[in-house]
Amino acid sequence: MRSKLREVEDDFSVRYSRGASLYLNPTNGFGDEVEARNGLGQKIDRLYSDGPYRSAAEEFSI
Repeated sequence: MRSKLREVEDDFSVRYSRGASLYLNPTNGFGDEVEARNGLGQKIDRLYSDGPYRSAAEEFSI
């Protein structure tokens, strides 16, 4: 993902952003689409995160 961010910076002169979106397409392991559900069986359409979170590489200066 970091390389894609660098590509956007270089190709489109984007230097700052307020956030990013990540889209997932869950499958059953065979490529068939499935619906994500919570512990109560309710369909999950969106997840939100209060990040950013430091990666292990950042934490340990790798």
